[in-house]
Formats: sequence, structure tokens, C-alpha cells
Amino acid sequence: MCSVSAVRPLTPDASNDGHDRAAEVMKACGSSVRLRMLKIIASEDEIMVSELNKRIDLTQSALSQHLKVLRDADLVQTRRDSQRIYYSIKGDEVLTLLRSLKSLFG
Repeated sequence: MCSVSAVRPLTPDASNDGHDRAAEVMKACGSSVRLRMLKIIASEDEIMVSELNKRIDLTQSALSQHLKVLRDADLVQTRRDSQRIYYSIKGDEVLTLLRSLKSLFG
């Protein structure tokens, strides 16, 4: 896994008080499917795309599109091993966000 310092922080920066980053994260998490995907990925050290696809009833194309949104928002990272692609959570900030959402909404 990458170090936390390589992750764009969810905390405010001097230029815009973190509003742009917060909006980017909220937009990426603005789908119940993507939230479920993050929860599943967070429950594993890493998970193969094929295993994630078994646990979420989506077409391969739809799953790939949702994963791209999460990657583009820097919430998950990938590791390739030959033909297999593994996903994992990228940084403690994502885990903190998921814990906060769970405490607020169950």
C-alpha cells in the first residue's frame, strides 16, 4: 500500500479551506453503490475486482465505471498481479470517513 502522505488529504488547505477536496470526496461518495464498494474494500486488506464483482450485483462495465470514480477521487488504489487487479483503500482518511458515516447513519 502507498504511504498516507501520497494521498490528497481530506483536511483543509490554506487556499480554499479544503472545500474543493471535500466536494470531490462527497461527489465520489454520492452513490450508494460506491459507498458499498468502499465498505467492502475497507473490510479487506485488498480485494480482486472479480471478488468485488461477486459481492456487488453489477455488470463488469458498471463496476469499472464506479471504480474509476473512486480512483479518480484518490479514495482507492490498485495493484496488478499478472491478469489480476487488486483494490485497496488509499489512506486512513477514507477509513475515518467510513467510520463517521457509520456512526451517523448506521
